Amino acid sequence: MMNKLSVKILFIALLLAGLNATSFAQTFPIDFCTGTWRYTNQTAGEVFTMKLKKCTLNIPDDWGGGTEECVTGAYIFSKNGRTIIDCMNMYSMSYKDVFDYPIIILNINSTTATFSIKDYFKKNGWGKPKRFTDGQLTIISQNPPKIKIEIKAGEGLVMNSKDVFPEGITFPSEMILTKIAE
Repeated sequence: MMNKLSVKILFIALLLAGLNATSFAQTFPIDFCTGTWRYTNQTAGEVFTMKLKKCTLNIPDDWGGGTEECVTGAYIFSKNGRTIIDCMNMYSMSYKDVFDYPIIILNINSTTATFSIKDYFKKNGWGKPKRFTDGQLTIISQNPPKIKIEIKAGEGLVMNSKDVFPEGITFPSEMILTKIAE
């Protein structure tokens, strides 16, 4: 049976652990997401590597104004040893509009975020890369660092049927990625 001192020590330890977890949850995602991530499917011969960095989104005044921290990046996708898409040269660019980046991660909370990616192999009806806007990034584990991305077309944001055609996606629509050393 525990004495009063043991109960107090246990209570304080649990309180500190809870405060630490709360603090971690508020600051965890953006720093956790930055860096290089890789998905490999040996059976299908697919390798998807993305490199992510912190960025600031300037919110237009007519949408409330201000700024929001976000994550942007670029990627390489290869299949059976052949590079299909390589937009890594866009990683170091400084775009005025974050939506010019190949990858954008917004609405970040403690374990999930909105994931948006451009498919440079598919051109929409406007002749521009097809952007998938309704994806989700989920943090699976901290150690080893793993995330899951699900890529979906943004049906609610379609202004014109030209925005979503052609149908399909070049890379896997669901991937589990592991952070790799740079």
